Amino acid sequence: MSTARPLSESDKALAKLLAQPREVVETPQETVLRELRSHLSRGELAEAQQLATSLRTTTSYPSALLAIAEAQHARGDNEAAQQTLRTLQQQVQQWGEGDSRTGYPRAYYLLEVVQAQLRVGDVAGATQTAQLITIAEYWQRAEQALAQGQNGG
Repeated sequence: MSTARPLSESDKALAKLLAQPREVVETPQETVLRELRSHLSRGELAEAQQLATSLRTTTSYPSALLAIAEAQHARGDNEAAQQTLRTLQQQVQQWGEGDSRTGYPRAYYLLEVVQAQLRVGDVAGATQTAQLITIAEYWQRAEQALAQGQNGG
């Protein structure tokens, strides 16, 4: 039977520090996204779209437009959802493949658009977006999503 060694003063101090609740600080973009989602949860689409416009030059813009497209789709407005996703696709196309603003390659965001387009029933749009993906790993995932989407899965 082994006995535990007593904690040093520095171990005790660290344990005390780790046990304290920590304040979570969100970025301005995260605050806007939270507000945008709040508007969407209340059915306030126009307000959410206005907030999304303020994110146009940030890495949070794709998340904002994806959330809006999902809300539009949930309301039964597939045409608006498809247009929102086309807008996002056009914006993402302007980014460099290794755009350092995002930490993700453009292909990542294009794959997100493909998947969202399939969720709103826009197989033709998803197919066009997938053709813009230039990284094999993301292209393969887009191909799989398209195959599942076209087979009703």
